[in-house]
Amino acid sequence: MGSAPVLSVIAAQARLSASDVFSFLSSNRVHIKQGILCTSADTTMEGKVTMPVEVVTALSGAALPHDLFLKLQGTVVMEVLGEDGVTAVEQAAGDAPPRSPAADEEDGDDGDDAEPLESSAEGSVARLTDAARSPPAEDGGEGGPHFGTAAVVPVMELKDISPFFGRSRHASGEAKGAGDQINEGALVSTLAHVPYKSEVEFVEDAFQIIALLINIRNADGVMKDEDDATATAKPKMEASLRGMRRKVRVSSAVHRARLEATLKEGRFVPRVEQLSRRLGLTEVEKLIVLLMVGTIVSHDVLVAINGRYVMRDGQRIMTVGYILFVLCDGLMERVVGRKAFYRSAPLIANGIVTIFADNSRMLNTDLTEYFVDIDRTIVDSLMGMDTETSEIVPGSQLYMPSVPFEHVALPTATTNLVLSTIEHYGLFEKCKKQCGFAEKMGTSNTGLVILFYGPSGTGKTMLANAVAHNMKKRILVVNFSQFKSDLTAAAVMRFLFREAKLNDAIIFFDECETLFESRDNNSMLTSVLTEFEKYDGIVLMSTNRAQNMDDAMNRRISLMIEFKLPDCHLRKRIWTSHVPATLKLAENVSLDTLANNYELSGGLIRNAVLAAIRTAVARENTDTPTLTAEDFDAGARQQLRGFFLAAERQNLVSGHAYVTPRRSLAQLVVESGTRHQVELIAHAAKSRTALFAQWGFNEEACQSHGTLYVFHGPSGTGKSLAVEGIAYECGAIVRVCNIMEQLLLQQNTIRAVFEEGRQLGAVIAFDEAQQLFDYTDRSQQIAQLIYYYAMQYPRPVIIIATTTTSGGGLDLPAVRLKFTQVIAFRTPSRELREALWRKAFPPLVPLADDVDFAELGTAAVSAKTIDAVVFSACGRAVAQSESGRQVTMKLLREELELAMARERTLNPSSNMFA
Repeated sequence: MGSAPVLSVIAAQARLSASDVFSFLSSNRVHIKQGILCTSADTTMEGKVTMPVEVVTALSGAALPHDLFLKLQGTVVMEVLGEDGVTAVEQAAGDAPPRSPAADEEDGDDGDDAEPLESSAEGSVARLTDAARSPPAEDGGEGGPHFGTAAVVPVMELKDISPFFGRSRHASGEAKGAGDQINEGALVSTLAHVPYKSEVEFVEDAFQIIALLINIRNADGVMKDEDDATATAKPKMEASLRGMRRKVRVSSAVHRARLEATLKEGRFVPRVEQLSRRLGLTEVEKLIVLLMVGTIVSHDVLVAINGRYVMRDGQRIMTVGYILFVLCDGLMERVVGRKAFYRSAPLIANGIVTIFADNSRMLNTDLTEYFVDIDRTIVDSLMGMDTETSEIVPGSQLYMPSVPFEHVALPTATTNLVLSTIEHYGLFEKCKKQCGFAEKMGTSNTGLVILFYGPSGTGKTMLANAVAHNMKKRILVVNFSQFKSDLTAAAVMRFLFREAKLNDAIIFFDECETLFESRDNNSMLTSVLTEFEKYDGIVLMSTNRAQNMDDAMNRRISLMIEFKLPDCHLRKRIWTSHVPATLKLAENVSLDTLANNYELSGGLIRNAVLAAIRTAVARENTDTPTLTAEDFDAGARQQLRGFFLAAERQNLVSGHAYVTPRRSLAQLVVESGTRHQVELIAHAAKSRTALFAQWGFNEEACQSHGTLYVFHGPSGTGKSLAVEGIAYECGAIVRVCNIMEQLLLQQNTIRAVFEEGRQLGAVIAFDEAQQLFDYTDRSQQIAQLIYYYAMQYPRPVIIIATTTTSGGGLDLPAVRLKFTQVIAFRTPSRELREALWRKAFPPLVPLADDVDFAELGTAAVSAKTIDAVVFSACGRAVAQSESGRQVTMKLLREELELAMARERTLNPSSNMFA
């Protein structure tokens, strides 16, 4: 405006007296309070008078730029423009790309108490602008909330604090003009229809609004600190503050409207909004999170807090008091706002932000002096840069499962129980609260904890994934066997439970045997129990050994479900689900046969299918092979062998005899009647699980339905091979107990043998048991113990007795026991011996043309002797020169004569499992 006129010139031109001039320039006049006219600090007639450029522009009828337009809102000038029909956006902002008005200014301050432009989106971050409470009719005093005319102070809650659009500490008192409403609404409508494109764009707008609010607080403080000598400059600063408050209101309305458009579009839901919904955050709590994130990633927020030049000397340390100063308006709000930092508040209880006192103080009772920090994983998550949980805690993984319930091959009763418990958990919690169960019983609000226990590969992990998939939730799998010892247990558990809650995920603790140990020296168990008390979600756990459990852990478990090895019907379903429909199968493939022949768990069936595919691919050298029955048989046998070896390595202790079955009943060469009897034993053992799973028999009520068999006959007649074949068909290992050792021990261990066998699911064999039938008191005692425990044992129990003659030499009445079945193994006939000779040679052994199996079968020897002769003869043949490496008939005759000579000089003995 050039050189500003002095007051004396104005007085002369307007013919005003000195008293008129001072009255015209009084701070109580509207044009001075609103900054329409500004005076210098001089109070004499030589003082200067200026008019802001936005006032001059408006009164001259020129188009108002966007920033000048905002500065005039709430003034009498805007009312004049509204009466003249001028609607503000004659500026060139309509063609600009969608941008928050807060981005147009870096410095700003507090917001005015204006009406909201549009209704807010419920539960959204855009309640930054929510005026949802009625504004006070009068200002309740500078810096203080309006308490009304009544003497009773109204109760304020944390949810009542709306930092961006609630109360004004510097309201001019006049009502908002119609022109303000029209122009602000027009401005919002030009930007509000465009949804946010990304998480970063959304939070960037929020950071700019927060930076404006911080600048308003800073400028507000500067105004209060000015002394009377500079009081005449306040109107100009008030005009600036008024403009910034309008920017906050308009920017917040645009921010809210764009969020509503984003939610309506459905492409994504901002992370802050997701967090708010899951934790039930109030508006001020959401802003605390955004403010703390902004102090790390937002340049606008950092500059607003620290200033452009102060930042190089270090940033302000965030405290509870400073955050309340920024986000709360007046003493009442700041007192109530402290609740957001209580230990029970969602932000603190869930570890979103942490508060801590200065270490130099023993005890600090002033909450406002506590420092505030935010977890960096929360910052990454809210900015859309998720850090994999496995990168922070080894052995953990968060993902969305894809296993539908249709692919879970488990007993219907098991799946129905799990589904019913989980689906009705919400109603159960409501019922518990309505009847006051927790308050009356003194119990805390714990979540739902379900334990799956049973052998490996029985579907525990698959069911956990299917449950999460059915509920459309993510699953956080935590494998305790992969945890590192250097991790702090309490911190790890807090992090995992917080991640599950923030991601609305189900926690699944897999292989959690270590959790079930005693709490003595087990910090992980203590930490888990602590988190269980605070967590209100769903926790699934799985273990192979549920019997090892701490009492405190047992009390926290809501439901325990046992998983058993599948019967033949379930195995058929599992085979069917794991064999892809697009896989080419030969005509001889029968899934029914595979299900009946191999007692495999679901996990091992899956491995068997993969092994069969590998075999077929290698054989045909193509990626579209045709699988044969032999491929599946080979794959299943590999898994049985691996299962046996794993069980043996895991449970072998201090010299106990555990035998891994490597031969099936198909390799047993005995008389047809004997073979049939042995096969019936295997079938009965395999079908026992179907009686409980399919036909509804109660396993506890059938505990006295055990089986005790006697296999007797000369040495080498196939008794031990029959036991091994039965175990192979049942998918079990053999727990061998030598009766001769038991008779020599002062204290027998029969009970321990059965306990170990039950733990392993083993077939129990008592070898060299012919001494049980000698009428001695010691033998009678051991026989009675074996019978007692065998009747309660779920697997076959077999007594192996070696006799000198076929079918004789065993005095069964000596033990006075009722055996389930007694099977005699006889010396093989000539035809069987010939078959034994043929089976004794592996396919790769080079046999001479003169080898005569019919002649070899004439020698009356046992199967054990035949195996020994073949092995010895092959050993001599392989030691010969390359040209002479053949097993000849002469070599076999020599070895056979030596073996028969040794048998004639030795007494028959049994060493079945040597």
